[in-house]
Amino acid sequence: MADTIRDRADILALFADNTSGDISEQDLRDYVVSSWGVYGQLSIIDNSSYTQSSLATSPSWTTLLHCDTSTANGVTPVATQSTTNTLTCATGGAGVYFIWFVACFTGSSNATYLIKLFNNAVATGFQCERKIGTGTDVGNTDFHGIITLAEADVLDVRAQADAASKSITVQSGQFGIMRIK
Repeated sequence: MADTIRDRADILALFADNTSGDISEQDLRDYVVSSWGVYGQLSIIDNSSYTQSSLATSPSWTTLLHCDTSTANGVTPVATQSTTNTLTCATGGAGVYFIWFVACFTGSSNATYLIKLFNNAVATGFQCERKIGTGTDVGNTDFHGIITLAEADVLDVRAQADAASKSITVQSGQFGIMRIK
């Protein structure tokens, strides 16, 4: 049987009173995988080749991250440079999460970029904005916060530029979530 990530209340209920010896080996395995935490992270490290051209302008959005590595427990990550990168809340993973996004990027000269978190293709209130000047300017930007996720919620990060025909190259960055409740 597959190990199941359980929330705190379920774990406490399992171990409330074991006078009858009802705690099974499966209960113990579920406790172990639950105590490791539920998390997911997508990363881009030292990228200089993948540039997203013709970034969307308001009201449209372009998926920002095309990551090369991922790590997870209880979250389903998709991390390749040829697909939309997402973190999906797995079965049993519903709860309250701390989220973070940080990126170092270059882009078209004299352009302002708005970067936003989406949940199930709907914009959330988590966002950051950065203007890239001229020449070889490298911008750093981030957001973080608390969000409640249900099973099968799909998170991704998207961007838009202040004018048409702008491009962006995320040189390094991380997008991650960790269940806190």
